[in-house]
Amino acid sequence: MGTLAEGLRQCGSSSPLRYALAEELRKAQRPVEAVEQFQYLLMDEVDRADAWRALSETHASVGNSRQQHMALASVAVLADATPAEAAMLQTWRPMTRALGPGVLRDDVLAELFVARGQQAPMYGLIGALAEGLGRLRVPDLSRYGVSGRDKLAARAEHPVRSLVDRLALSYGLEEFDLYVHHVVDLPAVIENTPRPSLIVPNWISELPPAGQVFMISHALFMLSRGLYPIGLFSIRELEELLAASARNAVPTYGQRVASSEVLDEKLRLILKGLPRRKRRGFEAAAETYARARPLDVNTAVQWCKQTARRVALLTADDLGGSLAALVRMEDVGGLSGRELVATNPVVGDLLKVWVSKPAMTVRRRLGLLPLSLIHI
Repeated sequence: MGTLAEGLRQCGSSSPLRYALAEELRKAQRPVEAVEQFQYLLMDEVDRADAWRALSETHASVGNSRQQHMALASVAVLADATPAEAAMLQTWRPMTRALGPGVLRDDVLAELFVARGQQAPMYGLIGALAEGLGRLRVPDLSRYGVSGRDKLAARAEHPVRSLVDRLALSYGLEEFDLYVHHVVDLPAVIENTPRPSLIVPNWISELPPAGQVFMISHALFMLSRGLYPIGLFSIRELEELLAASARNAVPTYGQRVASSEVLDEKLRLILKGLPRRKRRGFEAAAETYARARPLDVNTAVQWCKQTARRVALLTADDLGGSLAALVRMEDVGGLSGRELVATNPVVGDLLKVWVSKPAMTVRRRLGLLPLSLIHI
C-alpha cells in the first residue's frame, strides 16, 4: 500500500495506481480513505462504472446504505447496472419532503456553487436589476400561449400548484404567479411580469416525480435569486445590461461593450423600472460589480446555470430522475449512457457532485442524509 501511495506522489496522477490503492484501503478496512481515493479517481474518469461500483460496495461495507445507493445510481446512469443492482435501485426513496421552510439559502447551499467568489458580483447585480427590466423588455405571456386568465390561483387543487408551493416554501418564495404552458419541448420559464411568472410545461407530468422536482427546483432557484434574466437575454444583451448598471457607480464603465449613448439609455430605463425599495440594493450591487475584477459574462452565466442544476439535483434527491428531466430540458444530442456522461460536461459534473463530500455536507444540513455509521 505504501508503494502505491508513493507511486501516486511521484507521478502526480495515475488512474490504475489510484484504483489499486483504493482497493487496498478497502480491503484493509479503511473505508474513509478508500472513499476519498475513489472520489479522486472519479473526478478524472467519471465514466468508470467499476469505480462507481467499488465506491458503492465500500459504503455498503460500513452500513451507509443511502450512500451505497447513490454511488450505484451512477452505475445505472452509465447503463452498466446488473439486474440485481437495478432491482436494488428500485427501493430508493427521495427525501425531498424533508426539506423545511426557507432552508434553501445561499449559506446552506454554498458548497454547490461553481466558483462562488468569482461569480458573486455578477450574481448580485443581475438579482438587483431583475425587477427593473420591464421597460427594456416588455413582458408578454402570449409568447407561451397563456394569458392572465390562465393563472393558477394560490392553493388551487392542481398537481403543478401543489408541487410548486411545496418547493417554493423551502426557497422562501411567495411573490410570483404560476401558469402552465403547452409549448412542445419548452421547459419551465420565468417571464419578467410585475410579479414574476413561473410558466411550467404541461408535459412535466410525463417526467418521473423526481424529474418534476428537478425542473421546478431549477426554475425556483433562478427565481429566488433574481437570476431569471439569464434566460431572457442573450450573452451580448447581458453584457450591455451589466455594463450599463455598473455606470451607476462608475460613469465611464463599459466603453468597450457599447457606446455611451446605448449604455446610458439602458441605465436610465433600468432605474425608471426599479421599485424605489430596490434602489439602494441596486446601487450597492452596481458598485461591487464595477470595482470587481472583470469576468467573462458567458463563463459566469454557465457557472450560474450549473449551480442551479446542482441545487436542483440535490433537492430532487434522485440522480436518474433528475437526468431524465435534464435530457428533456436541454439538447444532449440524443446521447445516453456512458457516451453521454463522457462527452457532456454538464452531466459529468452532476455525477461528480452527486456523491462528493461537499454535496454530503449540504445534504446533512438539509436533513436529506441520516447520520452515517461512518461519517464519510
